[in-house]
Amino acid sequence: YDAFFIGLSNELKPLRQKFLKEIPLHDRYSDYNIYLNSYDKNQGGLCKDDYIKMIKSSIVSIDLSGTSDNLTMRFNEILFCNEMVLTDSGILHYYVSEFFLKQIDKFVFKNHNDFFDLLDFYKKNDDYRLENIKNIRKIFLSFYNPYTHGKEIYKTII
Repeated sequence: YDAFFIGLSNELKPLRQKFLKEIPLHDRYSDYNIYLNSYDKNQGGLCKDDYIKMIKSSIVSIDLSGTSDNLTMRFNEILFCNEMVLTDSGILHYYVSEFFLKQIDKFVFKNHNDFFDLLDFYKKNDDYRLENIKNIRKIFLSFYNPYTHGKEIYKTII
């Protein structure tokens, strides 16, 4: 796939719901192989192994924040799989680091055209995509590394 999304969508996630409703209607949508699968709270998503396979088989993974002030854990999941994430402007409400701010235009879309421009760019520039994955992942691992932090948490509870 060129892009992949699976996740919960309901009225409590207006940004996500809007994107999922509008993006298939965009005139550039048919130019790409995009997998979109949304469900409500009464349904389930993919099992963990299938979810990871979908992340790995896509050029980018779409991570929709849901609300204007929400950062999803999927962002970390995608980065920890060493894959590229594209996310909406909900992440702009978070300050991670100055370096992160310099990277933000490489994975945040503000509208549908931004989304397709980024998707098109990463589809055509795999080396640049891989370099961005490395840079963004390095930023996140500098303040949250599950392995390192998990060992520290384990020490405190024993």
